[in-house]
Amino acid sequence: MTSLVLLLEMMALILGPVFLLAGIVLTWRYWDKRRRKTRSPLSEDLLRAPGESLWHQFRKTDDKLNEAFMFVFLLPALFIGFWGYQSASGLSTQPWLYVLVTLIIVFWAARRLMKLTKERDKLRLGYDAERAVAQNLNELLRDGYSVFHDLPTDTGNIDHVVVGPNGVFAVETKGRSKTPRGQGKEAVKVAVTTTELRFPHGVETQPIEQAKRQAKWLSKWLTSATGMSVEAAPALALPGWFVEHKERPSMLVFNGKNPRTLFAKVGNQRLGEQEITQICHQLRQHCSSVERL
Repeated sequence: MTSLVLLLEMMALILGPVFLLAGIVLTWRYWDKRRRKTRSPLSEDLLRAPGESLWHQFRKTDDKLNEAFMFVFLLPALFIGFWGYQSASGLSTQPWLYVLVTLIIVFWAARRLMKLTKERDKLRLGYDAERAVAQNLNELLRDGYSVFHDLPTDTGNIDHVVVGPNGVFAVETKGRSKTPRGQGKEAVKVAVTTTELRFPHGVETQPIEQAKRQAKWLSKWLTSATGMSVEAAPALALPGWFVEHKERPSMLVFNGKNPRTLFAKVGNQRLGEQEITQICHQLRQHCSSVERL
């Protein structure tokens, strides 16, 4: 009986503060919400912001990182507690076993932390890239265009959709890291052909293919939603890079800047005011999916 009490005391000493803190915060949130008796003044869901999908993935990765850190700190503490319990109760102890298990846990958690950190950095790069392109695309509003961000699709999302008198554009954004400074102009240049992106670190074909798939999906969806034929044009944004066209491009590939000049020169469908209104209505309905607090 004494041994059991000692074990419970050791566990309470290790885990007690954590559960106490969690209980205080949760209780405060519950009673504070009931006391205020307030609700949001907004009656409609909000439009999706640039990088909305990546932001949610970013937050989930942060939660996983916090869980991994808690795992590293709590489990070794528990093993030390059990070791102390065995020693105090006169039971046979095997310190090497506890040390071995603790080291295994720490190395496993360290590997997971490194993987999650790498994933977090990649998501942050993509999120920043989408926000940078969105800021530039919003300049098109001055010329009567409409711009929507993070449009959900059957398989993911379209980063940006631009609607104007010269057509509908599905804009895919790709964030790609550069090499360190001081390596010359070639290190910040991407050569574009009809099918490839030739970065200094390698060749990619997937972004061009993805942009075309997204435009095809958007064309089909808008045609069905509006009841008129809509042909969306693909576009690809590579923020921060110097884009050099090696061949006649099969789509608009740019670094996100000067959209007012570039979008006025492209497009494969003339749209009237009523058609633009119908298309924007469907896009607005589909993008209004951010729940208010």
